[in-house]
Amino acid sequence: MSKRSNDVEDAPTKRPKVEKNSSYTLYVKNINDKLKPHQLEQQLYYLFSVYGDVVAINCPPKMRGQAFISFSDLNDTIVARNKLQNRVIFGKKLIIEFAKNNSKKIEDSF
Repeated sequence: MSKRSNDVEDAPTKRPKVEKNSSYTLYVKNINDKLKPHQLEQQLYYLFSVYGDVVAINCPPKMRGQAFISFSDLNDTIVARNKLQNRVIFGKKLIIEFAKNNSKKIEDSF
């Protein structure tokens, strides 16, 4: 009897589908604006770093309840968006989109 396990190749791992308008930076809105900026950045880091290497978090003071999170890898950005879209955090449902422009830190690294 032959062993079939030697004949079967390892299945390739599934990679997230790269969307046409993908960006290394996510635009997150509908964030609870009662959090202090430092606390917000820290919580966003803990939340998003599970999905990849977060290189920058920007919470502009004039844009309360909104933030930009930049990843070092495009696939990590896509996975984070897909996993966290509509997740309720601090009593509000997150709305996550790809940013129109990448973070300056991302632009400088290319």
